[in-house]
Amino acid sequence: MPPQEIFLNRLLERGATESSTTKESNGSVETGLAAWKASVGKTMNLVVKAIDFHRVKNEELLFSLQNVLSTDG
Repeated sequence: MPPQEIFLNRLLERGATESSTTKESNGSVETGLAAWKASVGKTMNLVVKAIDFHRVKNEELLFSLQNVLSTDG
């Protein structure tokens, strides 16, 4: 579990201050954690798509280079 998530979970369990033990503030932490997880998920999805895109481009370049080399040889 990432350190940020551990920290936020501990806040939910114990409360950093007396006021953080109320449902309202725990809800804010939970909402913030959910938003953070969604943001990380979107970022990871974009990273995977970028890697896939570059992998395809590299394969296309390799194929083109192999064709050039086979016609020259």
